[in-house]
Amino acid sequence: MKQKWTGIFLGLLISFIFILLLSPGRSLQAAGVYAEGWAIARPIKLENKGFMYRSFEGTLEWAGYDRFEKCSDESDACYTPVLKTQRFSIRTTNKRVIKYVGENLDREMMIHYKIHRVESIKLGTDFEIIDCFEIRKNLPADFTKQYIVEQTGNKRNFSVHGKFLRIERRGTTIKTYEIIYYDRKNDTVHPSSIVDKNMADLAKKTMVYDVEFNFGVSVSYVDGIRESDYDIFEINYIGKAGLNPIN
Repeated sequence: MKQKWTGIFLGLLISFIFILLLSPGRSLQAAGVYAEGWAIARPIKLENKGFMYRSFEGTLEWAGYDRFEKCSDESDACYTPVLKTQRFSIRTTNKRVIKYVGENLDREMMIHYKIHRVESIKLGTDFEIIDCFEIRKNLPADFTKQYIVEQTGNKRNFSVHGKFLRIERRGTTIKTYEIIYYDRKNDTVHPSSIVDKNMADLAKKTMVYDVEFNFGVSVSYVDGIRESDYDIFEINYIGKAGLNPIN
């Protein structure tokens, strides 16, 4: 009798999994999204792939760094920029993005992406591009030229001239904004957090424009719930950051 019920249970389980896999309205990404991000990237390959479900699969290049590099944070010598590759997917229903990426291979663009906690059966990767934007040369007249928030770090603070290369909203319960910025003077890249949501929203907007600016970085003794002890407290297109702190 025990073996009979075991067989029935296994049969029902197999049937359920089979229905789940074939159902057009379901995917295995029910666990949600681990991260949502915006980045400056250069797609270099795009192909239409798939057997049961078709999707567009490709490869992009973007800036990164070797976190094991031996360098001095105190002298702002970290890190040497490294060109990295990332596989990505685009749903066949996202026709505008497919067309734009396909027509602009090997060109820099700003991408909006999601990293799924569990890979969808309709995609070849867990990294999905959901939108993309042309990088523009000039700021609009009404663009916010200076924005300052309270500094979270009391170890030191300094001004950097450069731009943001990537920003990700990470986490499930406690969400944080984590970025990679480029330091023009030292020709380095560095990870940082952004604590303030409005600052993070403005940081995303700066990436659409190929215009460098000054930004203030504060450093904490401990990083707490965020991933970095660095935090962005000012964006300034007018002058050096940190000259008019609000705390």
